[in-house]
Amino acid sequence: MLVLWEDKETLTTDTVYWCCKGRCDDMLQKRYRKPGNNDLWDELVEYTNPTHYIVMLVNYLDSVNKNRHFTAEALAKFRKFLILMFHQVARELTPKEAEIVKLEMGYGMM
Repeated sequence: MLVLWEDKETLTTDTVYWCCKGRCDDMLQKRYRKPGNNDLWDELVEYTNPTHYIVMLVNYLDSVNKNRHFTAEALAKFRKFLILMFHQVARELTPKEAEIVKLEMGYGMM
């Protein structure tokens, strides 16, 4: 899973990491949880679909343009994540992924 820790008040992401669910995530939560912070997370599989990947990236860019911020360290980690995941999405959609995208677009989810 991809985890971003964001200050609720300033909407600043100061921690980014990816890990396995369960024990690994529990240990990292204890390490990075601070008063006033929210952990935002997604399943890594969400970033392996080419269309989901680019929509997610555009959504992050939009949110940063509006009111969200990243610390330099968090942004560096997020960039690294995007680069590492790119090899999963630099391809054509599978038939199943294409069907999911078609359904989501039909329901206005993209």
